[in-house]
Formats: sequence, structure tokens, C-alpha cells
Amino acid sequence: MTETEEQIRPTWRSRFMGFIGKYWLPLLWMILAGLDVGYRLLYPASGGRSWYNLTAAKFTALWALLLCGIVYAVPPKARRVLIILFVAFQSFMCLVYAAMFNMFGTVFSFADLAYTGDGTKFFSLTYLNFRKLLIIMLLAALVGAVLLAIAMPKKYDKRRPLIALAMVAVSLGGLIWLNSSMTESNNEDYSWDVNSLGSADKELYTNFTDVNQCFHLMGSYQYLFRSFVVTYGIEDELKNGATYEELDAYYAEHSSAPHEANDMTGVFKGKNVMLFLLESIDTWLLTEDYMPNLYALQQAGINFENHYSPMFISAGTFGTEFTVNTGLVAPTNGISNSAYSTYAFPFSLANLFENEGYTANSFHSSSGGIYNRGVVHINWGYEKYHSWYDMGMEDYQRDSEMINGYDLMVAPDKYFDFILTYSGHGPYTADMDNICEGHWEDVYRTVDPEKIPADGADLQEYYRAVAHAMETDAFIGELIDKMEADGRINDTVFIFFTDHYCKYMSNTGLVMQLKDVDNMDMLCQTPFFIYSKDMEPRTVTKLTSTMDIAPTIANLFDLDVNYAYYTGDDIFSDGGGYVIFRGLNWYDGDIYYTPDYDGEMTDDIYTYIYARNTEVSTRINASWDTFRSNYFATLTP
Repeated sequence: MTETEEQIRPTWRSRFMGFIGKYWLPLLWMILAGLDVGYRLLYPASGGRSWYNLTAAKFTALWALLLCGIVYAVPPKARRVLIILFVAFQSFMCLVYAAMFNMFGTVFSFADLAYTGDGTKFFSLTYLNFRKLLIIMLLAALVGAVLLAIAMPKKYDKRRPLIALAMVAVSLGGLIWLNSSMTESNNEDYSWDVNSLGSADKELYTNFTDVNQCFHLMGSYQYLFRSFVVTYGIEDELKNGATYEELDAYYAEHSSAPHEANDMTGVFKGKNVMLFLLESIDTWLLTEDYMPNLYALQQAGINFENHYSPMFISAGTFGTEFTVNTGLVAPTNGISNSAYSTYAFPFSLANLFENEGYTANSFHSSSGGIYNRGVVHINWGYEKYHSWYDMGMEDYQRDSEMINGYDLMVAPDKYFDFILTYSGHGPYTADMDNICEGHWEDVYRTVDPEKIPADGADLQEYYRAVAHAMETDAFIGELIDKMEADGRINDTVFIFFTDHYCKYMSNTGLVMQLKDVDNMDMLCQTPFFIYSKDMEPRTVTKLTSTMDIAPTIANLFDLDVNYAYYTGDDIFSDGGGYVIFRGLNWYDGDIYYTPDYDGEMTDDIYTYIYARNTEVSTRINASWDTFRSNYFATLTP
């Protein structure tokens, strides 16, 4: 090496560090803003929105400016610490968002902390399978932060206080203005009504109806702040919703057109009921080969072939069981878990059946502490929540052992049972191979790997998902056999629905391929069917969803209830026929409406979408405010 080369090398190094030191502040802004944009670019499936959303860009630019202003305001030594701290925290949150999306299909929100203890029971290292580009981006950001901290000028700048103050003032002012512009429509006149097609974003922002869409609508910085505000009730819970008077008026209006009897009203009146929540049993799993017992019941009963199970809260199972049992849709954020165990639900299915002289009990292998079911179910009207211990199970994860609780399920007189299965739960890894035991031979006999668009780890996960489903099917088969043997099958109606799609497959793209869909909402199509031995098979093509189950059951058994108190519709009535998803997206079989809707827009279509948006918003907001305000407590003596 020559003397000239020795001189050049440090010169280039010094020039590089000099450049960083001179422009450290705009470079810091670029790193902070880039972490948000980069994550949304790499995980677009988590929101269904473009990563370049203009509202998100504004929020992110201002938050990055605010953080830069805070950094610039402090002395050089503290400045170095803050640079690394801010970048490290945002990098960590990107990992959290990605892990949560891999685990539940939703990004993190502060509302998830209420279920942290429950969720960790199902954690698997497979959920930490991050995209390589994400890891590269985060490492690059952290290296950049370290370089900024090293190269940053150490001398005191007299203009620093004024510049820092200006940056903070501009950013805070911009954030306040943007926040106000996104909520200004929510006044007394606005109430529940979506007054224009363009207000869907404001509805989403104000009520935080879909965490994934919110994330992409407002960017990660504003999203995290907004999630904290909404979750912990910093805003008045009823400020943008209905008052008691408005709810009174809403229910009075909808009660003015009472539910009309139809050809299915009371067809099962007086019969026993077994209501099953089939954990994670998806349409591609419920086949003649994989689940022959349930498939046979589906084909011999009333099959609702266009049924959807939207997940309004991250705890998908609990959200679905709440809606089915009460007929309401729970707010996505801002409600303490204890509210489910203290609020009044006089029109829950358990209470209605008990009013008809039934004995109502619930059964699930998990302990009563999971989602506080041991208390919540009692509050819904069930006499007792039966866990694995009560049913005499040795392995709480194996549904087949629930048959040990058979005598508890069949009460001497009329009974209404709510039975939640477990074995369909993920993760589909070796950690839960106890569920797969006894099913491997059937799995390898029935699964043709040549017909499955998967290989390697994805194929192994597929095998295990099928084995988990087979374990659930084994329980149903043995239950039906026992009821056939003792003659109870003749006077019992079996109702089966799913809590959510098979979301524990780590490769969501594979599940989309298996179901031939291209977005997260359509992924929510799930099985729902009713079986009674004395009925003729029937296929219902009408679009249905979780919120339609309670009013439909009420109609089939002719229960005494005001249907206006339910968010959904009796499927056999003239109402309904569309599905509401998170974010107030909806689908009617022809139009799939989202805030990014870019389909044909004639005058007639515009009028139709306008009316549907208003109806969707009104129904969902009425449900949320009914729950938030504990409205039904005002109706009970």
C-alpha cells in the first residue's frame, strides 16, 4: 500500500462521517419515517390499503418531525441516547406488529394486553418467522442510528432552542389539526350516520373498527397513539356515539316493524339444543375425507354455504362467542374485559332458553380463567361453565375426551348446551402433536401432497392442521353415536359454527390459495350448518354472518325476544343478505365495499352504497354503544 492510498482511505471515511454529521437531523427524520413506510410496504396484507396512503404519510411525517424536535432540544450527550432509543423502539414495535400479524392476523393494539395471558398459552416460535427484508431494514436503521450518534456535532448550537421549539410546535400543531379533521364529522348531527362515501375513513379513525386498516390509514406512530387513547378511554366513551335517548329512539324505530313469522318460525320449538363453536375449522378442512362425521351432518342438515365469521376484535374466538350468545358486536377497543362479566345481557340465548324452561350449560376444555369464561358465561345466563376438570378429561387439548362429560351435557329435562371445541387450535407444530396422535395414518391416507400448493414446512403444517381437525371430528362422531344409542338424537338440534378461519397457519397466502380468495375479509368464509334428524337437507345461498346466528336461532325455536335488540337478522326473514367486516367493510354478493372502493359508480350504485353504508354504520355503532353504556341494564327491573 502506497502513502497516497493511506491518505485517501481516511479521507473518504472522514468525508462520509462528515456528511452524516452535517445532515444528521434530516437523516434521522428519514430513518424514523422510513421505518413506518417500510413496514407498511412489506406487510400490505395486514390492512388492505396502499402503503403510500396520503393520510398516513402526513401523520408519519409530523411524528418523525416531532421526535426529531425532541432530540434536537436536548444536550448532545442525551441526544445520542434519544436517537438510538427512538429508532430502537420503533424497530422493536415493527417486530411486535409482524409477530402479532403472524399469530392472529392483526397488528398489535393496546386492547390486546387484556388477553396477553391467554394468548401466550398458544405462542410458538413459528410466529417469529419474520420477512428477511424486514430484518434487513431494522438492522440498517439501527446501524444508521449508531452512525448518527457518533457523527453528530458535539458543539453547542445557539439556535438549537428556537429551532427545536419551532419543530415541536409545527409538528404538534399539524398533528392536532389532522386529528381534528379526521373526527370533525362526529357531532350530534352525524351520530351513527355515514353521511357520505368519503367519510368511511373518518368512521374508521374515530371508532377504531379495524386495527389493520387503522394501521395503514394513519401510519404506525399515530396508530400507536390512537390505540392507547381509544383503549384506555381517554376520550369520552359516548362522546361520538349515542346517548341513552338516542338508543331509546333507535330501538323504538326498529321495534315499530316487528319480526314477521316465516316458514321456519318455531320448527324446532321445544327441542333440545347443542350449540357448537368449532375452533378454527375452516371450509377447506370440513370435507368428507378429513372430517367425515361433521361433513355427513352438514350434508344432511341446513347448510349456509355463504357464511362468514368476521373478527371484530383480536381475540377472535371470544369475539365470535360473544356475538353468537348475545346478538351484539363488541367494540373493537376501549372496553375492559370485566365488562363482559358485569354488564346486563337479558336477551342472550342462554337467558332466553332458560325463560322457556331449559337448563343452560357451557362446556370448554380450557380453564374458566381463559377470557374469564368461568364468570362471563354465568353472566350470560349459563348455570355453570364446565372445564376439562369437570368433564373428567386428562388431556384438555384433545376434543375426543370431552365425551367423558356426556352425562353433564344431557340434562334430564330440556337442555341448551354451548360447547366449544379446542383441538382445531394452533399452532400446528410438534409442540401440539399430542392432538395429532391416532390420526397420522388417516392424514397420510387422505392428504394428497400433489394437490396441495405447499411443500416443506408449509406442507407439514397442513398435515397437522388436518390432524387437529380430525380430533374434533372424532369427538362429534362419538357424541352422535351415544345420542343415537340412548334415543336423544331424535329430540335434539345440533347447531355448528366456526369462530374464525384457520388463522393459525403461519402462511396466510397458502390459506388464501386453498380458499381461492385474495383478501382478508373473504378469507372469513367459514362453515355454519344445523342438523336435526327429522329434517330434509337444505342449502341456503343467502349471505350470512356471525351476527345473524342469534336472531336465526330465536326464530327457529320461537323464542320470546324483540329482534330489534340484535345487530343481525333472522336469516329466513327478508332482512340481511350481506356481511359486515372490520372497518365497516361490507359484502352483498355483488359489491365488496371498502374505503378504497374503485368499482363502477353509476347514480344508482352510488345511492345504493350510500344507503348501505348508513345502515351498516348505524347498526354497528348502535351495538357498540349498547354495550359501552350497559344499556340493557336500564331495561331490567
